Amino acid sequence: MTQHTYSGGANVGWLRTGWPCARLTVSGESLRFAGLGDFCFARADVIALEPIGWVPFFHRGFRIRHRRADCPEKIIFWPARSRTRILAEIAALGFAPLASR
Repeated sequence: MTQHTYSGGANVGWLRTGWPCARLTVSGESLRFAGLGDFCFARADVIALEPIGWVPFFHRGFRIRHRRADCPEKIIFWPARSRTRILAEIAALGFAPLASR
């Protein structure tokens, strides 16, 4: 099974950590977020990978929108690499969110 791992920073709830304290590992079937907690999501748990950021070229991450009640609602990954490239690589792996709101 092919998977990609990315490092970066994170916001989980009200907590924040900088690079390289968070890690995102993605395969075609699951997404695992480690940093300020360890959360594994199946495609059926994820509603969207929503781009987030307010200043061009800085603070460009994405929010993991999910429907799991046992995980914090706010999980944001701030990658060290290009958000656009990472989201394209995740899609190329075959990870597509399946959950509805």
